[in-house]
Amino acid sequence: MSPYSSVETQGTNSDYYERLFDQSQSQETLDAYSRLTVGPKFTITAVSPEYCYATEATKVIIVGSFLCLPMDSTWACMFGDVEVPAEILQDGVICCEAPSHLVGKVSLCITSGNKEPCSEVKEFEFRNKTNNCTHCNSLETEAARSPEELLLLVQFAEMLLSTSIIKDDSTESGSHLSTEQKADDDSWSHIIDALLVGNGTSSGTIDWILQELLKDKLQHWLSCRSNERDEGAGCSLSKKEQGIIHIVSVLGFEWALNPILSCGVNVNFRDINGWTALHWAARFGREKMVASLIAAGAFAGAVTDPTSQDPNGKTAATIATSNGHKGLAGYLAEADLTSHLSSLTLEKCEVPKDSSELEAELTVSSVSKKNLEANDDEVSLKNTLGAVRNASQAAARIQAAFRARSFKKRMEREAASATCLNGYVNGVGSIGGYARSLRDCNSAALSIQKKYRGWKRRKEFLALRQKVVKIQAETLLSTSLENAWNTEEDETLLATSLENAWKENASNIEEDDDLFQFPWETL
Repeated sequence: MSPYSSVETQGTNSDYYERLFDQSQSQETLDAYSRLTVGPKFTITAVSPEYCYATEATKVIIVGSFLCLPMDSTWACMFGDVEVPAEILQDGVICCEAPSHLVGKVSLCITSGNKEPCSEVKEFEFRNKTNNCTHCNSLETEAARSPEELLLLVQFAEMLLSTSIIKDDSTESGSHLSTEQKADDDSWSHIIDALLVGNGTSSGTIDWILQELLKDKLQHWLSCRSNERDEGAGCSLSKKEQGIIHIVSVLGFEWALNPILSCGVNVNFRDINGWTALHWAARFGREKMVASLIAAGAFAGAVTDPTSQDPNGKTAATIATSNGHKGLAGYLAEADLTSHLSSLTLEKCEVPKDSSELEAELTVSSVSKKNLEANDDEVSLKNTLGAVRNASQAAARIQAAFRARSFKKRMEREAASATCLNGYVNGVGSIGGYARSLRDCNSAALSIQKKYRGWKRRKEFLALRQKVVKIQAETLLSTSLENAWNTEEDETLLATSLENAWKENASNIEEDDDLFQFPWETL
């Protein structure tokens, strides 16, 4: 075999040269790595991003760990042969700006500002920026309209909308419509003047024209629904059509809220899942729409219908928090707290201004004065302090309300227990009085028995009683005689009367003697 056959075979195989080039390149990389790791000061863990465009300056973040004190050295990054300064963001994080470079892959390492590598070598790529999206290019070309084209577009839309307004005015007349038309004319004039001066932008003008078209169509749609419905009905839209308030809340069309509410749609109208317009606006982070709904009377504490995932339902603030709208969630929570505070009906005599509320007000006021004196332009800080003030006042008043309620309940319980105790005492007193009356009766009977126990007292009593009976008999006799003489009765009747009277008196004396027989055996 010829010695050139192997060479010819190798020449026909292009992969041979590629493998040979890769081996030589890897050998050079290993040599560079061994050279760069002499006296390391930093260990690279990650590089972000790993590439950039060759014609653009890109910020590169290098994450790793320092093997020496960071303040003892000056740090820089070297992209190939180009060294750029670097800064330490925090412990183990270095930031630098990639320079403009030719397209291709280069080595990246950390240096001490002397182009001497002090870390391992990483690979970094510079790419060529190409726009392969023809659709995006066409959209950019279409969006970048000239001021003349925008002016003609505005005039065209104004002509169409003015025609529709004149048609509506032919069917309905009034000062309200003329006022609205005048306001529309002023807005159109303002847009045209801005375009003539050169202050208007292409995207802003097109969005404004789209908004005016939607306004016109919405007004026409609402007027048609109002004519179809009975005028005596509370709302001119059906339940399905009332869902338009949720759609405009999602899209953030604040201008559509008042016309919809004027048709009788409730601002707290709920869909099939119990979501109101405020819930939908909070879901998509429509801050201006949320403010408009709150101003229109939307209830910030409304809760959605419970589900298996959320048995207690969600408020608008909770929905905003779960979707990453932290600031909007804080605003909704403050609005809910303020509305709850205003609903509390408390008597001034029961709930005076609590000391905690005064302390909260003084603390927040002192903080606000210090910060506003230092930075007068920080309006957001002032609004934040206002929210903190409202929250602290609301918390203090709610605590005072609960304390007053618990105090009232405690007083009612004490009054009820005192009433029961008084009833018990009265009952015990009545029982004691009854026993005392029985004891007095027994004492009286015993004293009588003791008084007439002797024969002398008994004899005196019987003699006295006999005298009394005789006096009564004589009185009765004189009365009978007088009656007899007056009626001219005969002597027989008189004798009979006298005899009966004496018999009756005698029987009374005998009965008294029998009744007075004292039971001596009981003593």
